Amino acid sequence: MAKLFNRAKMSVSGTPGTGTITLGSAAVGFQSFAAAGVANNDVVSYVIEDGAEWEIGQGTYTSSGTTLARTTVLASSNAGNKISVTSTAIVFLSVLASDISTASIGYAIDGGGAAIATGIAGTGIRAPFACTINSVTLLADVTGSIVIDIWKDTYANFPPTVADTICASAKPTISSGVKSEDTTLTGWTKTIAAGDVLYFNVDSCTAITNVSVILNVTRN
Repeated sequence: MAKLFNRAKMSVSGTPGTGTITLGSAAVGFQSFAAAGVANNDVVSYVIEDGAEWEIGQGTYTSSGTTLARTTVLASSNAGNKISVTSTAIVFLSVLASDISTASIGYAIDGGGAAIATGIAGTGIRAPFACTINSVTLLADVTGSIVIDIWKDTYANFPPTVADTICASAKPTISSGVKSEDTTLTGWTKTIAAGDVLYFNVDSCTAITNVSVILNVTRN
């Protein structure tokens, strides 16, 4: 994912054509890439406007010489290829959908001051968007142990059951600690459709009275 920055728009020095752009001065009312916080070798999302021609992509900024290498063109007026940039073009930083595609889905399980009881915790949540799970994190209030299973089914088939587990044998687990993270998700069903219902079932718990389950996801 490219880094995000505020209000940076610059002119073009020379005539780079389809090559690396040497950046000129900041446009009126905007700041330079460097002033916006872009550092050497940062990957940024850019837009080039040159008359009726345009290009959207991701590029690598170099502070020495103040250049922008057009690494990946995502769309353009030249059938998705690099446009031939002239000295009248402007280049500015933008936010692409892919830059804000990561999100978290969280669920809190509270034992009401006692160790969390086993079984289904609450009434679950409904996924607000389609996504793919990248990792799962557990954060507990006190040192202890807990194993949580996650069940998923469509709204039409509500409620989910144990047959709808997405965790296989790699259930989110804290063992004598206060936190855990799993980025491997061995055997997991990682895809979630918009509107799917997620249930959280506590298989076992010792000492922990409150825990947060956080699914780190990428929007589809």
